[in-house]
Amino acid sequence: MVILEYVDETKGRMVLSQLGPFQVASLTSKRLCLSFSCTFLLRVLLLTSAPKSNIARWVGLFYTADMQLIGLLDCNNFFVSCERLFRPDLQSTPVVVLSGNDGCVVARSNEVKALGIPMGVPYFQVKAELTQAQVVVFSSNFTLYRDISARVMQALKTEVVALEVYSVDEAFFSLTASSVQAAEIEAVRIKQVIERQIGVPVSIGVANSKTIAKYASEVAKQKAKTQGGPGVACITGADWVAAQAGIAVQEIWGIGSGMSASLRQHDMHTVADFLAANRSQIISIFGVLGARLYDELSEQAVWSIGGRAKGTQKSHMSTRSFAHTTSSKPVVFDAIAYHVGQVAADMRADGMAASTLQVLAKPSRHSDWVLYPGTAVVTLDVPTNDTRLLLTYARELLDIFFDDAVPYKKAGVIVSGLVPTEHIQPTLFAGDTKVTPDPMMAVMDGLNARFGTHTVTVGGQRQAAAWQPKTDWLSPQYTTKWSDIASVEA
Repeated sequence: MVILEYVDETKGRMVLSQLGPFQVASLTSKRLCLSFSCTFLLRVLLLTSAPKSNIARWVGLFYTADMQLIGLLDCNNFFVSCERLFRPDLQSTPVVVLSGNDGCVVARSNEVKALGIPMGVPYFQVKAELTQAQVVVFSSNFTLYRDISARVMQALKTEVVALEVYSVDEAFFSLTASSVQAAEIEAVRIKQVIERQIGVPVSIGVANSKTIAKYASEVAKQKAKTQGGPGVACITGADWVAAQAGIAVQEIWGIGSGMSASLRQHDMHTVADFLAANRSQIISIFGVLGARLYDELSEQAVWSIGGRAKGTQKSHMSTRSFAHTTSSKPVVFDAIAYHVGQVAADMRADGMAASTLQVLAKPSRHSDWVLYPGTAVVTLDVPTNDTRLLLTYARELLDIFFDDAVPYKKAGVIVSGLVPTEHIQPTLFAGDTKVTPDPMMAVMDGLNARFGTHTVTVGGQRQAAAWQPKTDWLSPQYTTKWSDIASVEA
Protein backbone atom coordinates (compact mmCIF):
# COMPACT_ATOMS: atom_id res chain seq x y z
CA MET A 1 0.00 0.00 0.00
CA VAL A 2 1.38 3.43 -0.99
CA ILE A 3 0.01 6.71 0.42
CA LEU A 4 -0.41 9.19 -2.43
CA GLU A 5 -1.89 12.63 -2.89
CA TYR A 6 -4.17 12.69 -5.92
CA VAL A 7 -4.24 15.87 -7.98
CA ASP A 8 -6.95 16.38 -10.57
CA GLU A 9 -5.93 19.13 -13.03
CA THR A 10 -9.52 20.38 -13.25
CA LYS A 11 -10.34 20.41 -9.54
CA GLY A 12 -7.08 21.21 -7.78
CA ARG A 13 -5.43 19.34 -4.92
CA MET A 14 -7.54 16.73 -3.16
CA VAL A 15 -7.21 14.97 0.20
CA LEU A 16 -4.70 12.18 0.79
CA SER A 17 -5.95 8.78 -0.27
CA GLN A 18 -4.60 5.30 0.19
CA LEU A 19 -4.28 3.83 -3.26
CA GLY A 20 -3.55 0.18 -3.90
CA PRO A 21 -1.88 -1.10 -7.10
CA PHE A 22 -5.21 -1.62 -8.89
CA GLN A 23 -6.46 1.87 -7.93
CA VAL A 24 -3.25 3.45 -9.15
CA ALA A 25 -3.51 1.58 -12.43
CA SER A 26 -6.96 3.07 -12.98
CA LEU A 27 -5.59 6.61 -12.66
CA THR A 28 -2.77 6.51 -15.19
CA SER A 29 -4.18 9.59 -16.99
CA LYS A 30 -4.01 11.72 -13.85
CA ARG A 31 -1.14 13.44 -12.07
CA LEU A 32 -0.10 11.93 -8.74
CA CYS A 33 1.94 13.57 -5.98
CA LEU A 34 3.74 11.90 -3.09
CA SER A 35 3.30 13.77 0.19
CA PHE A 36 6.61 14.08 1.99
CA SER A 37 8.29 17.13 3.59
CA CYS A 38 8.09 18.69 0.14
CA THR A 39 5.85 17.79 -2.79
CA PHE A 40 7.14 15.54 -5.52
CA LEU A 41 5.82 14.87 -8.98
CA LEU A 42 5.36 11.14 -9.44
CA ARG A 43 5.52 9.85 -12.97
CA VAL A 44 4.27 6.28 -13.05
CA LEU A 45 4.61 3.81 -15.87
CA LEU A 46 2.29 0.86 -15.38
CA LEU A 47 2.14 -2.50 -17.09
CA THR A 48 -0.29 -5.29 -16.45
CA SER A 49 1.35 -8.68 -15.98
CA ALA A 50 -1.77 -10.44 -17.32
CA PRO A 51 -4.97 -9.10 -18.91
CA LYS A 52 -7.24 -10.81 -16.35
CA SER A 53 -5.13 -10.47 -13.22
CA ASN A 54 -6.08 -6.86 -12.37
CA ILE A 55 -2.59 -6.52 -10.88
CA ALA A 56 -0.33 -3.66 -11.92
CA ARG A 57 3.46 -3.90 -11.79
CA TRP A 58 5.65 -0.83 -11.14
CA VAL A 59 8.08 -0.24 -14.01
CA GLY A 60 9.68 3.10 -13.08
CA LEU A 61 9.46 5.98 -10.63
CA PHE A 62 11.05 9.34 -11.40
CA TYR A 63 11.02 12.18 -8.86
CA THR A 64 11.55 15.91 -9.44
CA ALA A 65 11.03 18.55 -6.75
CA ASP A 66 8.15 20.93 -7.47
CA MET A 67 8.58 24.71 -7.19
CA GLN A 68 6.41 26.44 -4.58
CA LEU A 69 5.69 29.86 -6.09
CA ILE A 70 3.53 32.90 -5.35
CA GLY A 71 1.38 34.52 -8.00
CA LEU A 72 -0.28 37.93 -8.09
CA LEU A 73 -3.34 38.51 -10.24
CA ASP A 74 -3.89 42.19 -11.07
CA CYS A 75 -6.95 43.44 -12.96
CA ASN A 76 -5.83 45.90 -15.63
CA ASN A 77 -7.24 49.45 -15.29
CA PHE A 78 -9.91 47.84 -13.14
CA PHE A 79 -12.48 50.62 -12.79
CA VAL A 80 -12.24 51.38 -16.50
CA SER A 81 -12.49 47.67 -17.35
CA CYS A 82 -15.67 47.37 -15.25
CA GLU A 83 -17.26 50.25 -17.15
CA ARG A 84 -16.24 48.79 -20.52
CA LEU A 85 -17.59 45.37 -19.54
CA PHE A 86 -21.14 46.62 -20.20
CA ARG A 87 -20.14 49.19 -22.83
CA PRO A 88 -18.27 47.24 -25.54
CA ASP A 89 -18.49 50.32 -27.74
CA LEU A 90 -15.83 51.89 -25.48
CA GLN A 91 -13.17 49.19 -25.92
CA SER A 92 -10.90 51.48 -27.97
CA THR A 93 -12.22 54.78 -26.62
CA PRO A 94 -10.24 56.79 -24.03
CA VAL A 95 -11.96 56.51 -20.64
CA VAL A 96 -11.34 57.96 -17.17
CA VAL A 97 -13.05 57.29 -13.84
CA LEU A 98 -13.22 60.03 -11.22
CA SER A 99 -12.95 59.74 -7.45
CA GLY A 100 -15.74 60.42 -4.96
CA ASN A 101 -17.52 63.72 -5.55
CA ASP A 102 -16.06 63.71 -9.09
CA GLY A 103 -12.88 65.22 -7.71
CA CYS A 104 -9.79 63.53 -9.17
CA VAL A 105 -8.83 61.05 -11.88
CA VAL A 106 -8.43 57.63 -10.22
CA ALA A 107 -8.51 55.29 -13.21
CA ARG A 108 -7.31 55.73 -16.79
CA SER A 109 -7.50 53.62 -19.90
CA ASN A 110 -4.29 53.04 -21.81
CA GLU A 111 -5.40 55.64 -24.36
CA VAL A 112 -5.64 58.27 -21.63
CA LYS A 113 -2.27 57.29 -20.19
CA ALA A 114 -0.81 57.85 -23.66
CA LEU A 115 -2.17 61.41 -23.53
CA GLY A 116 -0.01 62.05 -20.47
CA ILE A 117 -2.88 62.53 -18.01
CA PRO A 118 -1.41 61.75 -14.56
CA MET A 119 -3.09 59.66 -11.89
CA GLY A 120 -4.76 61.64 -9.12
CA VAL A 121 -4.88 64.95 -10.98
CA PRO A 122 -7.93 67.12 -10.11
CA TYR A 123 -10.55 66.81 -12.82
CA PHE A 124 -11.03 70.55 -13.25
CA GLN A 125 -7.36 70.93 -14.19
CA VAL A 126 -7.59 68.52 -17.14
CA LYS A 127 -11.26 68.93 -18.07
CA ALA A 128 -10.53 70.97 -21.20
CA GLU A 129 -7.84 68.53 -22.35
CA LEU A 130 -10.09 65.52 -21.80
CA THR A 131 -12.96 67.19 -23.64
CA GLN A 132 -10.73 68.02 -26.59
CA ALA A 133 -9.51 64.41 -26.77
CA GLN A 134 -13.13 63.16 -26.58
CA VAL A 135 -12.45 61.17 -23.42
CA VAL A 136 -15.49 59.46 -21.87
CA VAL A 137 -15.81 60.33 -18.16
CA PHE A 138 -17.42 58.18 -15.45
CA SER A 139 -18.14 58.83 -11.79
CA SER A 140 -16.99 56.07 -9.45
CA ASN A 141 -19.56 53.26 -9.34
CA PHE A 142 -18.26 51.43 -6.28
CA THR A 143 -21.27 49.12 -6.09
CA LEU A 144 -20.46 47.80 -9.55
CA TYR A 145 -16.72 47.59 -8.88
CA ARG A 146 -17.14 45.65 -5.64
CA ASP A 147 -19.48 43.16 -7.31
CA ILE A 148 -17.17 42.54 -10.27
CA SER A 149 -14.24 42.22 -7.87
CA ALA A 150 -16.11 39.56 -5.87
CA ARG A 151 -16.76 37.63 -9.08
CA VAL A 152 -13.09 37.79 -10.08
CA MET A 153 -11.95 36.54 -6.67
CA GLN A 154 -14.51 33.74 -6.63
CA ALA A 155 -13.44 32.56 -10.08
CA LEU A 156 -9.78 32.66 -9.02
CA LYS A 157 -10.55 30.78 -5.81
CA THR A 158 -11.84 27.81 -7.77
CA GLU A 159 -8.57 27.60 -9.75
CA VAL A 160 -5.96 27.78 -6.99
CA VAL A 161 -5.18 26.02 -3.71
CA ALA A 162 -4.64 29.12 -1.53
CA LEU A 163 -5.82 32.69 -2.11
CA GLU A 164 -5.31 36.02 -0.35
CA VAL A 165 -7.34 39.00 -1.55
CA TYR A 166 -5.04 42.02 -1.34
CA SER A 167 -7.26 44.77 -2.72
CA VAL A 168 -10.35 45.30 -4.86
CA ASP A 169 -8.37 44.41 -8.01
CA GLU A 170 -5.46 42.28 -6.75
CA ALA A 171 -5.02 38.89 -5.13
CA PHE A 172 -2.05 36.70 -4.22
CA PHE A 173 -2.27 32.95 -4.73
CA SER A 174 -0.05 29.90 -4.38
CA LEU A 175 1.16 28.04 -7.42
CA THR A 176 3.00 24.70 -7.58
CA ALA A 177 4.84 23.74 -10.76
CA SER A 178 7.64 21.43 -11.85
CA SER A 179 9.44 24.20 -13.78
CA VAL A 180 9.31 27.87 -14.70
CA GLN A 181 7.81 26.93 -18.04
CA ALA A 182 5.09 24.89 -16.34
CA ALA A 183 4.37 27.81 -14.00
CA GLU A 184 3.95 30.17 -16.95
CA ILE A 185 1.62 27.72 -18.69
CA GLU A 186 -0.52 27.42 -15.55
CA ALA A 187 -0.59 31.21 -15.07
CA VAL A 188 -1.71 31.68 -18.68
CA ARG A 189 -4.45 29.11 -18.12
CA ILE A 190 -5.68 30.94 -14.99
CA LYS A 191 -5.60 34.26 -16.85
CA GLN A 192 -7.68 32.83 -19.69
CA VAL A 193 -10.22 31.37 -17.25
CA ILE A 194 -10.72 34.72 -15.47
CA GLU A 195 -11.00 36.70 -18.69
CA ARG A 196 -13.40 34.18 -20.22
CA GLN A 197 -15.67 33.90 -17.17
CA ILE A 198 -15.66 37.52 -15.97
CA GLY A 199 -14.63 39.57 -18.99
CA VAL A 200 -12.06 41.93 -17.42
CA PRO A 201 -8.41 41.80 -18.60
CA VAL A 202 -5.86 40.67 -16.02
CA SER A 203 -2.10 40.34 -15.67
CA ILE A 204 -0.30 37.73 -13.57
CA GLY A 205 3.16 37.86 -12.03
CA VAL A 206 4.79 34.74 -10.56
CA ALA A 207 7.87 34.62 -8.33
CA ASN A 208 9.28 33.15 -5.14
CA SER A 209 7.98 35.98 -2.91
CA LYS A 210 5.11 38.43 -2.81
CA THR A 211 7.33 41.45 -3.37
CA ILE A 212 8.88 40.03 -6.53
CA ALA A 213 5.50 38.72 -7.73
CA LYS A 214 4.16 42.26 -7.43
CA TYR A 215 6.98 43.54 -9.63
CA ALA A 216 6.50 40.63 -12.07
CA SER A 217 2.83 41.55 -12.53
CA GLU A 218 3.87 45.06 -13.61
CA VAL A 219 6.37 43.55 -16.05
CA ALA A 220 3.64 41.31 -17.44
CA LYS A 221 1.33 44.28 -17.86
CA GLN A 222 3.93 46.44 -19.62
CA LYS A 223 5.09 43.65 -21.96
CA ALA A 224 1.50 42.91 -22.95
CA LYS A 225 0.97 46.58 -23.76
CA THR A 226 4.23 47.25 -25.61
CA GLN A 227 5.25 43.87 -27.02
CA GLY A 228 1.97 42.02 -27.27
CA GLY A 229 3.00 39.51 -24.61
CA PRO A 230 0.66 37.00 -22.93
CA GLY A 231 0.15 39.18 -19.86
CA VAL A 232 2.08 36.73 -17.67
CA ALA A 233 5.62 36.98 -16.28
CA CYS A 234 7.46 34.42 -14.15
CA ILE A 235 10.65 35.89 -12.66
CA THR A 236 12.80 33.55 -10.57
CA GLY A 237 16.41 32.51 -10.09
CA ALA A 238 18.82 33.70 -12.75
CA ASP A 239 16.14 35.83 -14.43
CA TRP A 240 15.59 37.76 -11.20
CA VAL A 241 19.32 38.21 -10.58
CA ALA A 242 19.81 39.52 -14.12
CA ALA A 243 16.97 42.03 -13.72
CA GLN A 244 18.05 43.50 -10.36
CA ALA A 245 20.55 46.04 -11.70
CA GLY A 246 17.89 47.62 -13.92
CA ILE A 247 15.19 48.00 -11.26
CA ALA A 248 15.14 51.31 -9.37
CA VAL A 249 14.33 50.91 -5.69
CA GLN A 250 11.25 53.14 -5.95
CA GLU A 251 9.68 50.61 -8.32
CA ILE A 252 9.49 48.00 -5.56
CA TRP A 253 6.30 47.38 -3.63
CA GLY A 254 6.76 48.55 -0.04
CA ILE A 255 9.37 51.23 -0.77
CA GLY A 256 7.78 54.65 -0.46
CA SER A 257 9.21 58.08 -1.17
CA GLY A 258 10.76 58.41 2.30
CA MET A 259 12.52 55.06 2.23
CA SER A 260 13.54 55.60 -1.39
CA ALA A 261 15.23 58.90 -0.49
CA SER A 262 16.99 57.24 2.45
CA LEU A 263 18.22 54.42 0.22
CA ARG A 264 19.67 56.90 -2.26
CA GLN A 265 21.44 58.68 0.59
CA HIS A 266 23.18 55.38 1.32
CA ASP A 267 24.06 54.96 -2.37
CA MET A 268 21.46 52.25 -2.97
CA HIS A 269 19.73 53.16 -6.22
CA THR A 270 18.77 49.76 -7.57
CA VAL A 271 17.64 46.41 -6.21
CA ALA A 272 21.13 45.09 -6.93
CA ASP A 273 22.63 47.86 -4.77
CA PHE A 274 20.17 47.08 -1.97
CA LEU A 275 20.94 43.35 -1.98
CA ALA A 276 24.69 44.00 -2.19
CA ALA A 277 24.52 45.64 1.22
CA ASN A 278 25.04 43.64 4.38
CA ARG A 279 21.78 42.48 5.95
CA SER A 280 22.85 43.79 9.36
CA GLN A 281 23.41 47.21 7.78
CA ILE A 282 19.88 47.15 6.38
CA ILE A 283 18.52 46.29 9.83
CA SER A 284 20.46 49.12 11.49
CA ILE A 285 19.05 51.64 8.99
CA PHE A 286 15.51 50.42 8.35
CA GLY A 287 14.80 48.01 11.19
CA VAL A 288 12.79 44.80 10.93
CA LEU A 289 10.74 46.01 7.96
CA GLY A 290 13.94 46.59 5.99
CA ALA A 291 15.14 43.11 6.90
CA ARG A 292 11.90 41.55 5.70
CA LEU A 293 12.09 43.46 2.44
CA TYR A 294 15.71 42.32 2.04
CA ASP A 295 14.66 38.69 2.49
CA GLU A 296 11.71 39.05 0.11
CA LEU A 297 13.97 40.50 -2.59
CA SER A 298 16.40 37.63 -1.91
CA GLU A 299 13.60 35.25 -2.97
CA GLN A 300 12.84 34.16 0.58
CA ALA A 301 9.09 34.35 1.12
CA VAL A 302 8.53 36.22 4.37
CA TRP A 303 4.84 36.89 3.82
CA SER A 304 3.02 33.66 3.03
CA ILE A 305 -0.38 33.18 1.42
CA GLY A 306 -3.27 32.80 3.78
CA GLY A 307 -5.21 36.00 4.22
CA ARG A 308 -4.82 38.97 6.49
CA ALA A 309 -4.09 37.98 10.07
CA LYS A 310 -6.21 39.37 12.85
CA GLY A 311 -4.58 42.27 14.58
CA THR A 312 -2.62 43.50 11.57
CA GLN A 313 -5.15 46.26 10.82
CA LYS A 314 -5.40 48.82 13.59
CA SER A 315 -8.25 51.00 12.35
CA HIS A 316 -11.14 51.41 9.90
CA MET A 317 -12.19 54.71 8.36
CA SER A 318 -15.19 55.76 6.27
CA THR A 319 -15.59 59.36 5.10
CA ARG A 320 -17.26 61.12 2.21
CA SER A 321 -17.55 64.66 0.88
CA PHE A 322 -20.98 66.13 0.14
CA ALA A 323 -22.06 67.45 -3.23
CA HIS A 324 -23.23 70.63 -1.48
CA THR A 325 -22.57 72.14 1.94
CA THR A 326 -25.16 71.73 4.67
CA SER A 327 -25.76 73.16 8.14
CA SER A 328 -28.55 70.73 8.98
CA LYS A 329 -27.77 68.51 11.96
CA PRO A 330 -30.16 65.70 10.88
CA VAL A 331 -28.46 65.59 7.48
CA VAL A 332 -24.96 65.47 8.96
CA PHE A 333 -25.93 62.75 11.44
CA ASP A 334 -27.60 60.79 8.66
CA ALA A 335 -24.27 60.76 6.83
CA ILE A 336 -22.42 59.77 10.01
CA ALA A 337 -24.93 56.95 10.58
CA TYR A 338 -24.11 55.62 7.11
CA HIS A 339 -20.38 55.60 7.87
CA VAL A 340 -20.92 53.98 11.25
CA GLY A 341 -22.78 51.18 9.47
CA GLN A 342 -19.92 50.78 7.02
CA VAL A 343 -17.11 50.46 9.57
CA ALA A 344 -19.20 48.28 11.88
CA ALA A 345 -19.93 45.82 9.06
CA ASP A 346 -16.24 45.78 8.10
CA MET A 347 -15.23 45.03 11.68
CA ARG A 348 -17.74 42.20 11.98
CA ALA A 349 -16.49 40.71 8.71
CA ASP A 350 -12.94 40.75 10.12
CA GLY A 351 -13.99 39.46 13.54
CA MET A 352 -12.76 42.66 15.21
CA ALA A 353 -14.18 45.24 17.63
CA ALA A 354 -13.23 48.90 18.22
CA SER A 355 -11.94 50.43 21.44
CA THR A 356 -12.09 54.02 20.16
CA LEU A 357 -14.62 55.90 18.04
CA GLN A 358 -13.93 59.23 16.36
CA VAL A 359 -16.62 61.28 14.61
CA LEU A 360 -15.79 64.12 12.26
CA ALA A 361 -17.73 66.72 10.31
CA LYS A 362 -15.67 69.26 8.42
CA PRO A 363 -16.28 72.40 6.38
CA SER A 364 -14.55 72.89 3.04
CA ARG A 365 -10.81 73.44 3.41
CA HIS A 366 -11.22 76.41 1.09
CA SER A 367 -13.83 78.13 3.27
CA ASP A 368 -13.46 80.65 6.10
CA TRP A 369 -14.35 77.86 8.55
CA VAL A 370 -11.33 75.70 7.70
CA LEU A 371 -9.90 75.92 11.25
CA TYR A 372 -13.15 74.94 12.94
CA PRO A 373 -12.51 71.89 15.20
CA GLY A 374 -15.18 69.53 13.86
CA THR A 375 -14.19 66.28 15.55
CA ALA A 376 -14.68 64.38 18.83
CA VAL A 377 -13.36 61.08 20.20
CA VAL A 378 -14.51 58.60 22.83
CA THR A 379 -12.74 55.58 24.32
CA LEU A 380 -15.23 52.79 24.82
CA ASP A 381 -15.44 50.92 28.12
CA VAL A 382 -15.91 47.66 26.24
CA PRO A 383 -14.78 47.24 22.59
CA THR A 384 -17.73 46.69 20.27
CA ASN A 385 -18.73 46.26 16.62
CA ASP A 386 -22.46 46.62 17.28
CA THR A 387 -23.88 49.25 14.93
CA ARG A 388 -26.55 50.30 17.44
CA LEU A 389 -24.10 50.99 20.25
CA LEU A 390 -21.72 52.85 17.94
CA LEU A 391 -24.58 55.01 16.68
CA THR A 392 -25.47 55.96 20.24
CA TYR A 393 -21.92 57.10 20.90
CA ALA A 394 -21.72 58.85 17.51
CA ARG A 395 -24.79 60.97 18.25
CA GLU A 396 -23.30 62.05 21.60
CA LEU A 397 -20.01 62.98 19.91
CA LEU A 398 -21.75 65.03 17.22
CA ASP A 399 -23.61 66.96 19.93
CA ILE A 400 -20.26 68.03 21.38
CA PHE A 401 -19.03 70.05 18.41
CA PHE A 402 -21.90 70.60 15.97
CA ASP A 403 -22.57 74.24 15.11
CA ASP A 404 -25.52 75.10 12.84
CA ALA A 405 -23.64 78.17 11.59
CA VAL A 406 -20.95 76.02 9.96
CA PRO A 407 -21.42 74.92 6.32
CA TYR A 408 -20.32 71.28 6.54
CA LYS A 409 -18.84 69.67 3.44
CA LYS A 410 -17.59 66.29 4.70
CA ALA A 411 -18.44 63.76 7.41
CA GLY A 412 -17.13 60.41 8.54
CA VAL A 413 -16.02 58.12 11.34
CA ILE A 414 -12.79 56.41 12.36
CA VAL A 415 -12.64 53.37 14.63
CA SER A 416 -9.32 52.31 16.13
CA GLY A 417 -7.82 50.18 18.85
CA LEU A 418 -9.17 47.09 17.11
CA VAL A 419 -9.10 43.80 19.01
CA PRO A 420 -10.31 40.32 18.00
CA THR A 421 -13.83 39.72 19.28
CA GLU A 422 -12.74 36.59 21.14
CA HIS A 423 -10.27 38.69 23.15
CA ILE A 424 -12.77 41.30 24.40
CA GLN A 425 -12.65 41.66 28.16
CA PRO A 426 -15.67 42.90 30.14
CA THR A 427 -15.38 45.63 32.76
CA LEU A 428 -16.90 46.02 36.21
CA PHE A 429 -17.61 49.70 35.71
CA ALA A 430 -19.53 49.88 32.40
CA GLY A 431 -23.29 49.94 32.19
CA ASP A 432 -23.30 47.36 29.37
CA THR A 433 -20.68 44.64 29.79
CA LYS A 434 -22.01 42.36 27.04
CA VAL A 435 -19.12 40.98 24.99
CA THR A 436 -20.84 38.20 23.02
CA PRO A 437 -21.87 38.97 19.41
CA ASP A 438 -25.50 40.01 18.98
CA PRO A 439 -27.48 37.61 16.72
CA MET A 440 -29.36 40.59 15.26
CA MET A 441 -26.16 41.97 13.74
CA ALA A 442 -25.40 38.56 12.20
CA VAL A 443 -28.89 38.40 10.70
CA MET A 444 -28.57 41.92 9.30
CA ASP A 445 -25.18 41.11 7.74
CA GLY A 446 -26.57 37.93 6.23
CA LEU A 447 -29.51 39.73 4.65
CA ASN A 448 -27.26 42.45 3.24
CA ALA A 449 -24.87 39.85 1.84
CA ARG A 450 -27.75 38.02 0.15
CA PHE A 451 -29.90 40.89 -1.09
CA GLY A 452 -27.39 43.72 -1.46
CA THR A 453 -25.56 46.22 0.72
CA HIS A 454 -27.83 48.54 2.76
CA THR A 455 -30.89 46.36 2.21
CA VAL A 456 -31.25 46.42 6.00
CA THR A 457 -29.87 49.36 8.00
CA VAL A 458 -30.15 50.70 11.52
CA GLY A 459 -32.14 53.93 11.55
CA GLY A 460 -32.46 54.01 7.75
CA GLN A 461 -30.60 56.88 6.05
CA ARG A 462 -33.69 58.94 5.20
CA GLN A 463 -31.82 62.09 4.19
CA ALA A 464 -29.19 60.42 2.01
CA ALA A 465 -30.05 62.56 -1.02
CA ALA A 466 -29.00 65.68 0.90
CA TRP A 467 -25.44 64.48 1.59
CA GLN A 468 -24.61 62.13 -1.28
CA PRO A 469 -21.48 63.08 -3.23
CA LYS A 470 -21.56 64.52 -6.70
CA THR A 471 -21.92 61.79 -9.36
CA ASP A 472 -22.72 63.50 -12.63
CA TRP A 473 -21.46 60.62 -14.78
CA LEU A 474 -22.56 57.59 -12.75
CA SER A 475 -23.14 54.44 -14.79
CA PRO A 476 -25.98 51.98 -14.03
CA GLN A 477 -25.57 49.28 -11.39
CA TYR A 478 -25.74 46.56 -14.00
CA THR A 479 -25.24 43.57 -11.69
CA THR A 480 -26.95 44.54 -8.43
CA LYS A 481 -30.10 46.47 -9.38
CA TRP A 482 -32.99 44.90 -11.29
CA SER A 483 -33.94 48.13 -13.07
CA ASP A 484 -30.35 48.56 -14.32
CA ILE A 485 -29.86 45.13 -15.85
CA ALA A 486 -28.65 45.54 -19.40
CA SER A 487 -31.16 44.57 -22.09
CA VAL A 488 -30.42 43.33 -25.59
CA GLU A 489 -32.77 43.90 -28.49
CA ALA A 490 -32.63 41.61 -31.50
